[in-house]
Amino acid sequence: MTINLSQFKNTKIYFFITILTFVIYGNSINNEYSLDDNIVVDGNVMVANGIKAIPKIFQTRYATGKQEYEYRPLVTSSFAIEKQFFSQLPESQTIKDKKRKDKLTQANISHFINVLLYAFTCILLYYFLSKLLHNYNIIIPLITTLIFLLHPIHTEVVASIKNRDEIFVLIGMLLSLLWFLKYSETEQLKYLIYGLFATFFALLSKPNSLMIFGLAPVIMYFTKANYKKIAIVLFSLLLIYVAFVLMRKGLLTGKANRNLLFFENPLFYQGTWLDRITVGLYCSWFYLHMLIYPLEMSFYYGYNQIPMATFGNWQVWVAIIIFIPMGVFGLIRFFKRDVIGLGIILWLGVMLGVINILFPIVGIVADRFTYAFSVGFCLVLSVLMLKWFKIDTSINVINVKIPSGFLMIFLTISILYSTRTIARNSDWHDYITLYTTDIEHLTESAKAHALLANTLYPM
Repeated sequence: MTINLSQFKNTKIYFFITILTFVIYGNSINNEYSLDDNIVVDGNVMVANGIKAIPKIFQTRYATGKQEYEYRPLVTSSFAIEKQFFSQLPESQTIKDKKRKDKLTQANISHFINVLLYAFTCILLYYFLSKLLHNYNIIIPLITTLIFLLHPIHTEVVASIKNRDEIFVLIGMLLSLLWFLKYSETEQLKYLIYGLFATFFALLSKPNSLMIFGLAPVIMYFTKANYKKIAIVLFSLLLIYVAFVLMRKGLLTGKANRNLLFFENPLFYQGTWLDRITVGLYCSWFYLHMLIYPLEMSFYYGYNQIPMATFGNWQVWVAIIIFIPMGVFGLIRFFKRDVIGLGIILWLGVMLGVINILFPIVGIVADRFTYAFSVGFCLVLSVLMLKWFKIDTSINVINVKIPSGFLMIFLTISILYSTRTIARNSDWHDYITLYTTDIEHLTESAKAHALLANTLYPM
């Protein structure tokens, strides 16, 4: 089969990505509130006040009450805007009420917006990759984006309203990197400023946006930006982060009150650096098999669903055998500005921040933590498939021969991923549906059982 790439206009690709996103995630729109939505939107009095509450939201931490979380005012403000325009709708419906008369709810609107934002993210990802990999044709960006779009590991981010913060962060990161690349190419100061505004947007959404300090130099080095421009971008990022910290300090009063419990992650209370490394290696293995194909996704893992692994766990040794050679190979290829090396660095580099080695993570692992570094995984997978079938990705190639074997494998991956995603969306319908579905394989998770018990028998 031969395809003519000149027929793949960007507008057609954007339209296709949008339609495909709603086909895959459309069944999540009829979901109601679920895990942790009660912290930020479901029953949140401040958010219920609509747009007039936004100034107060910017002076308040992400969640208030018994425990207070980080500073994420943009996400909460987006919920307040929704309440302003859709307050006439019922907040949510029970399954029993839906069977009697299915009404449009505020929760449905939030789910629709999440799907729309995910579609925009995928369009932005394709556009970013096409600019980043401008020495290649559009096959690599397109295949990478489609795998990313269909991957079921993203269901927690899209089908959970509360996890809109992850969507906002990735949007901010992609926009920042796009404008930093534009600044590197044109030396126009306005693009540097645009990139800093996008970074500020991400910082106001979730703290993991600090990954930009690693991503920016990686992306700029890959595109052969000179070291002076890389230094200017990093220094500017430092300034915008200082401005963010000062703004947060000036607007907030008191200290965050977040009591971290043992069953959320024992590493908060015990363990050496060696313990962190073995747990991190175990988490690396966990994320690898979840990225390949996630069979048992869960709303929460924690102790002891994820054990405090030692060198006695076979998963630790498998991770050593896989990831150390992969990391070395990835570095070598990255310094040669090979796209496979870039994919590995984006995958392993971002993953390093969520596997408990640098600092303990609440819940130890989570499906949503894969959201950013899955971009690297999808890029690696797409490049390996294209190389295996010797598909020409040169920029000057218009008519590309696609072997039937490639089509069969890509179609198989697409079907497996999309069917798993669609099935998983319905698990997030509401609190009790999610808990009772996942608890069957969460046999060792103390927190998961506590959440189910508190929902069935509220105090």
